[in-house]
Amino acid sequence: MREIEIKLELEPGADSSLLHAPLGGKESAREELLALYFDTPDGELAEKRMSLRLRREGGPWVQTFKTAGSSSGGLHSRDEWQEPAEGPVLDLAAFRSTPLADLPGSGTLHQRLIEVFRVGVLRLTWELEINGSKVQVALDQGEVRGGDSSAPISEIEIELKGGDPDAVFVLARSLVALVPMRPSAVTKAARGYRLLRREALAPIKAGAALKLDPDWSPAESARHSLASAMEQLQGNEEGVLASDDPEFVHQLRVALRRMRSTLRAHRKALEPGFEAGVRDELKWITGVAGTARDLDVLSQETLPAMARDGAEADAGFEERVEARRRVARARLREALRSSRYSLLMLDLARWLGLPTAHAPAGRVKLSRFGGEVVAKHHRQLLDAAKGFTDLEPAQRHEVRILGKRLRYAVQGFESLFPQQKVKAYMETLSALQDDLGAANDATVA
Repeated sequence: MREIEIKLELEPGADSSLLHAPLGGKESAREELLALYFDTPDGELAEKRMSLRLRREGGPWVQTFKTAGSSSGGLHSRDEWQEPAEGPVLDLAAFRSTPLADLPGSGTLHQRLIEVFRVGVLRLTWELEINGSKVQVALDQGEVRGGDSSAPISEIEIELKGGDPDAVFVLARSLVALVPMRPSAVTKAARGYRLLRREALAPIKAGAALKLDPDWSPAESARHSLASAMEQLQGNEEGVLASDDPEFVHQLRVALRRMRSTLRAHRKALEPGFEAGVRDELKWITGVAGTARDLDVLSQETLPAMARDGAEADAGFEERVEARRRVARARLREALRSSRYSLLMLDLARWLGLPTAHAPAGRVKLSRFGGEVVAKHHRQLLDAAKGFTDLEPAQRHEVRILGKRLRYAVQGFESLFPQQKVKAYMETLSALQDDLGAANDATVA
């Protein structure tokens, strides 16, 4: 069975607001929920992005196996199998027809499994009907505990129980507008493993170049590329909210640029109005992140470099920079917690998660489509760079922006082209960006 749900993390104190929200439907049910998660001592299931648990929600025990799925903008979609259990004891025979049976050493898996962590929450549930579709809303508040460590949980799950998947987005949008919450890509299992491994939050960089299937349509290429960028975005979002490490802001802005570049590059392949519908909102949050990033660079890189070269700032200058930097970081955090940002993430997740939301697939060969996009950006860069030595700083900054757009376009379609040529081309673009970036930082300073 395919599980489709949206997970929303509540801001402190938001649970009381939810209880007064006009949900309608059946009155809420209140139950204690206990879930025990199992894995081998060396984390074989976690490595495959699988989870295995026993859960009791008021009544009898249920065992559940889930495989790796997708999670973007709070939308979680994955395969899951549920079977009744005789008490808090796993019976792996119930999953003999699932991918669990295909794992190496599956015949002895039952001997190696141990409880790795557990989740205990008070769950309030509402059963709703949205435009003829059945949806369950669950408010979970409690903690995940592993050994002598624990972490709080306060979240909403909106799960499709039957009908049109769009119903979960309709409800999520209405709740986000009423209650302070934001889409979350972090599952309870992910929280448990993070706690178990004592993992601190770390900035998430863009991964290896996405392997595109030459048989994909341009719209399918856009979907996979956007999902990859959103994964990086949400991976750094937590860090921006919880840490002062400037690298989280840097990588969050990189992810936003990747998203904008993907939508810009695939504009002709998307259904009319979609890219235009999210363009201004992406530009808004990129601008807020950009201000914070510029002040980070000024404070952490430019001013120390000036000091090493003997430049002296007037009294109090660094303090004023730090004051502005703190304000910019606070505004970015406020933006990430806003309903405006949450609605943007939900709109992007809806487009990614519902195939019917895509434009009809054209039969343009993907390598040709990508080549035309790269060639167009290449021409724009060369045209803007004519007479470069006579350009004003603002015009040189425009060249830098076009260089970044070209680089992101090449990265997006990289796997479709000869790798040696791509490598040489990217090295040249990187050198150009580094020089123009240093010049722009000096101008900003």
